[in-house]
Amino acid sequence: MRAILLFLFFITALTSSWDLIGAIDVAGGNLRVCALFMAMFVAVAMLTMKANGFPRARVFGLMLIWFGFDMVCTANAPQVFRTYAYLIWLMLDVIFIYACTAAFRTSKAVDALARIYYYTFVLLALFGILQFVCFPIGLDLLVKQNWVSFLARINGLSYEPSYFATYLIVGWTMSLVLLTRNVHFVRPFFSWSIFILHTVTLLLCSSRLGYLGMLLMGLVMAPSIVRSLRTSKVSRILASSVVVGFVLLVCAGGVFVMSVDDPTFLLNGTGLGGTAAHSVDTRLNEFEKYEDLFLANPLKGYSLGGIAAQLAGAGESDSVDYDDMRHSQGINVSLEVILGTGIIGAPFFFWYFYKLTFGSLAGVRRSPDLRLRAITEANVWGLIMQFFLLQFNQNILRNYFWIQIAVVSCLVTYSLQSRAAAVPRRPLVRLRRVQVEQGGMEGLALPSA
Repeated sequence: MRAILLFLFFITALTSSWDLIGAIDVAGGNLRVCALFMAMFVAVAMLTMKANGFPRARVFGLMLIWFGFDMVCTANAPQVFRTYAYLIWLMLDVIFIYACTAAFRTSKAVDALARIYYYTFVLLALFGILQFVCFPIGLDLLVKQNWVSFLARINGLSYEPSYFATYLIVGWTMSLVLLTRNVHFVRPFFSWSIFILHTVTLLLCSSRLGYLGMLLMGLVMAPSIVRSLRTSKVSRILASSVVVGFVLLVCAGGVFVMSVDDPTFLLNGTGLGGTAAHSVDTRLNEFEKYEDLFLANPLKGYSLGGIAAQLAGAGESDSVDYDDMRHSQGINVSLEVILGTGIIGAPFFFWYFYKLTFGSLAGVRRSPDLRLRAITEANVWGLIMQFFLLQFNQNILRNYFWIQIAVVSCLVTYSLQSRAAAVPRRPLVRLRRVQVEQGGMEGLALPSA
């Protein structure tokens, strides 16, 4: 049974970022193949729960409360197919979190889960490199954007490079944290090779969001990186190789920029240097729409599926279709949560996210299992960085975001439970030796109140 669950999880995680293939048109929208594998995983996991019982997932009650608010708020949303389709989508994601926590409860199962999840990022990064290498020779592997005619921006199987960077930042963060903790799923040389692979892929992705994520995570891990370099000669050699490779890559990029006639194309979408500000302007306009809708009634939520429909005027005009609604979403996931469940319901999601991530790190770091501690911390930071990047694009119901939540929930729950089990329990009351005066006998008695 565990092998089946691991296989289904592997396929689910591997297809989580697929936008360009594996999508089935349904009522003007699309159904991702990832969701089908996710449902299959949940069905098999339920069999294990029937046999092994229902576990307690870390702060899962907060997630259920927030989901309840989203379900109630569908009454305020335009009564269109999208509203209820997103409710079902969210329901599947929430169930998947619990199913993942229930399916993997032993040390071997948790380690196998983290290992195969780590490999999925490697496979997608390799595809990204292949995408970049093949483009100049005329082989287009679903490339969506390019800087110049022969230089592709890696987008993997996502709609655009920034989406792919938001997905891959988890793999990069995991590799970085595990290296600094000297924990490996493969031999150290291959661990470094995978980190270099993720780094090069994110650089060639040419996403400014990806660069920002790498910079912030690098600053967070700076003290650990310094300690790692002091204690390991191999780490110093490999790190030096990474730095030299990075410098060479930057130099090559500088030579390329100076060789083109108009290097300001690198600033396209920012409005800087006289370039177009289309992406900035679009996001500001969408932000204003979100703000206006919120200020109209801060207490009123429209559910995650109803926000775009409300902004697009669904229910007021028969001309509004799925594309109109699709273009009215994906500006900031925190605003999306607030608009979806109102100012009363939204705090439960943020409370859940905090307790699952920052609120769990202190307990995880006290775990006696150093390997489990490092793996859990790596995934927690991956989730934090992904949520940060999601503040700038997309919508919250991205499959890979909820799969990451499920993995973190599983690891954190097991890590904290194993730590609690490892700590010996103190007796409720302590016996003290007292002198029994009568008869001169020595005995045991309970301490006085």
